[in-house]
Amino acid sequence: MRIRYVGNQIEIRGSWLIIISLLVGSNDCCFPWKSIWKQKIPSWVAFFVWIAALGKCLTIDNLRKRKVWILDWCYMCKCNGELVEHLFLHCSVAMDLWAMVLGLFGVSLVMPQSVLGLLECWQGRFGCRRNGFIWIIVPHCLMWCLWRERNSRCFEDNERSIPDLKLFFFRTLLDWLATLWNQSFSSFLDFLDSCNFYSWFVDPLYTPCVLGCPFFYINKTYQQQQQKYIFLNIKWMWLHYSSTISI
Repeated sequence: MRIRYVGNQIEIRGSWLIIISLLVGSNDCCFPWKSIWKQKIPSWVAFFVWIAALGKCLTIDNLRKRKVWILDWCYMCKCNGELVEHLFLHCSVAMDLWAMVLGLFGVSLVMPQSVLGLLECWQGRFGCRRNGFIWIIVPHCLMWCLWRERNSRCFEDNERSIPDLKLFFFRTLLDWLATLWNQSFSSFLDFLDSCNFYSWFVDPLYTPCVLGCPFFYINKTYQQQQQKYIFLNIKWMWLHYSSTISI
């Protein structure tokens, strides 16, 4: 990489991988920039996910690093300190949403330690499937909904219930699919049916590393049981809350 001054401006020439590695702050040049900047999601969400992947979101732990002394607790679960990884991956509320989404697709996931690790292993071969366009934007949508809910609880003292939060996620996801992907569904249940990877995998009970990553497994028995439970649970929420929440 070459840096030189041209008048009052700085000109940078060189490999983008080197520049990205400098931004990330490590020698690892495998930063998943395509999973962030090449997806059909709102630009402000892409920027937010990039900041989250770098661990620079203004969560309480990062505010305390800037000498802003406030009570360190998670606004979502109200049990632990608020870290970026905890808020988006390991909080009990976040885990409930991740379990719902993964059960809907019939995928078992060993949750990575960081947001960066999740983005590195998420897309894989699933992004090439017929319904992969839904799968590849799920983490962006879920983390954005968690962040909005966190800010709503923090600054507006307005807390959604878990069923409301799940339907808020589905509503946001459907809005993105309709406006950015030009994808529409005849009904909400039709959308749920489209989130099904089961028909793509045959024979083995377990299909390890199907995403090119050891975090993911397709378990047929698990999927059949989980999808039945998830479908009934979401259908109940939809029928119970559809009078107050529009999608």
